[in-house]
Amino acid sequence: MARCPVSARCPTCSIPVRPDAVLAAVAAHYGVPVDGILSRARPSRLVRPRQMAAWAMVRVLGMSLPKAGLVLGRDHTTILHAVRCVDARLDSDGAEVAWCIVAIAAAASGRPAEA
Repeated sequence: MARCPVSARCPTCSIPVRPDAVLAAVAAHYGVPVDGILSRARPSRLVRPRQMAAWAMVRVLGMSLPKAGLVLGRDHTTILHAVRCVDARLDSDGAEVAWCIVAIAAAASGRPAEA
């Protein structure tokens, strides 16, 4: 079977994680459909999950900005903006955003989140 060109391994647990698993985990965490994350719509209930998905793909999976953009149907500069937004939220709302990241990473890798 051919390897997905945009799949990666979670750097903390070495479990193969595909971008679609990240999308599903983000969608489940925020209670929005995956199609909403991938849509062109821009309500805040979709923007934050979309930014978190972009951040996870770049920072956790180590995907390049263009590859993450390909998955999310966005330009690489939009992905860069999303990553910077989540980084800024980590600086200001650290604990809340960090818990979201842990829960999403755990769900994407199929492992339970540790409190």
